[in-house]
Amino acid sequence: MLYITIAILAGVSIVVARII
Repeated sequence: MLYITIAILAGVSIVVARII
C-alpha cells in the first residue's frame, strides 16, 4: 500500500508541476 501511496503522490506532484 505504501508504494501505491507514493505513486499517487508522485503523479499528483507531476500534474501540479505541469500546471505551474
